[in-house]
Amino acid sequence: IEMLDNNQNESAIDYLRKLINIVPLNNLGISRTDNIVIDALINAKYIYAQKNGIHFDVQINVPIQLPFENADISILLGNILDNAFEASIQLPVSERFVELLMRLENNTLCIALKNRYNGFVVRDKNGNMLTTKGDAQNHGIGLKSVYRITNKYHGSIVIDDSVNMFTVKIMLCDI
Repeated sequence: IEMLDNNQNESAIDYLRKLINIVPLNNLGISRTDNIVIDALINAKYIYAQKNGIHFDVQINVPIQLPFENADISILLGNILDNAFEASIQLPVSERFVELLMRLENNTLCIALKNRYNGFVVRDKNGNMLTTKGDAQNHGIGLKSVYRITNKYHGSIVIDDSVNMFTVKIMLCDI
C-alpha cells in the first residue's frame, strides 16, 4: 500500500506478481475473481486474518477488469482493510470479525466493510476521525486517501461507528 501511496506503481506490481508466484491463489485464499489486484490483496489479508484469529468473511462479485485504476483500488481496499484488522486485533480472539462485500453494478463499485472494534474513536474538534497510533505525523493518512479516491470517482463514503461495530460503505462511479 505504501508503494502505491507513493506512486511506485511498478514496484507494487512486481510485489503482487511475486506474492502470486509464492502462494498459488487457486490453492489458498478466499478471493477468486481473476482480478489480479483484488485477489492478491484480499488473499494476503486473509492469510493475516488466519494468523491472527480474525474471522474474515468475503463476498466479492467483480469482473476481471474494473473501470477504475488498479492503484486506486489497492490503496482504498488496503487502507480500509488495514484499519479493520488493526481494530479487530485489539479484541479478544472470540470477538474478532471483519466482513467485506464488494460488487460492480452498472459501472458503480459498491464496497461495504464491517468490523467489530473496542468502541473507542478519536475525533478532532470538527468531528473528523484521528489516528490512535502514537506517531500521528506518520499515520492517519489512510482514511484521507480513501476520501481522496472516493472523490476522484464521484463517489460517496458513509462511516457508521455504532457501539462496537464499525461500518464503511463506499460507492465509486465510472462516469
